[in-house]
Amino acid sequence: MQPWEMFDDTSAPYDDHPWLRQSIAMVRPYLEEFLVSRHPLRAGPVCPFMPSALRAHQVFFAVGDIERGSRFESRRTMEIARKVWAGEKGAFRYSALVILYPMSSSSEFVSEVQRRAKVAAIRESLMVGALFARNNAESVHAGNYFPLRTPVPTVVYRDMVPFDLLFLNEPRFSARRRAEFLRRYIEQYENAKYGWEREGIESARQQLPECEKLIERGEKVKAVVLALGLVAGAAIAAGAVPKGSGVKWRRSQVRRTS
Repeated sequence: MQPWEMFDDTSAPYDDHPWLRQSIAMVRPYLEEFLVSRHPLRAGPVCPFMPSALRAHQVFFAVGDIERGSRFESRRTMEIARKVWAGEKGAFRYSALVILYPMSSSSEFVSEVQRRAKVAAIRESLMVGALFARNNAESVHAGNYFPLRTPVPTVVYRDMVPFDLLFLNEPRFSARRRAEFLRRYIEQYENAKYGWEREGIESARQQLPECEKLIERGEKVKAVVLALGLVAGAAIAAGAVPKGSGVKWRRSQVRRTS
């Protein structure tokens, strides 16, 4: 499936997807009005780069596929994103890709697509989000403000921006994964042209050693458990320790204290 530029729908597959025209009409106010409006909790628009992206014609649409499951769709949407970001960027470096799904698509489906695609996206300096009508993800600046609610189920890819550092070191990811994300962020912005793009570099560099310590600690625990397992296996093989004895208990204790 080829993406198309938001303001040029000559290649939009309306004939293949009768619901598409209405969905685009429903989501355009979100993109053209809401995202460029003043953020109620901080300075600037809701999406900092959307006004310039719209002027530079760097917003793209594509059609989602709900038939083959979220695993397939996460890979498919990532391939579409690669097509967009492989193109000529022009003077403005930030782009967005909005993948539209039928209204009958569940929020669970688009959320799972987003979850599965996140790692691959960050590896390419992109962020991916799931937007839908009842999205209860609050603004990071204050509660009771929900900027990710759209009338149409969508998965959105966009360029990573400096404030995305907030989302790259979340506890729900392993320390190894978080370290990978932080290194990618540093690589993305350490030679950036503008000062505002380098604002998060020092913070990312401070966070990275903590992740690396956690990784090292985890490796040490694994080594201890492995060594105990080898000792226990050798003892059992030699007949010195009956199967089901306290060796197994001691290994479980190491796991609980690690």
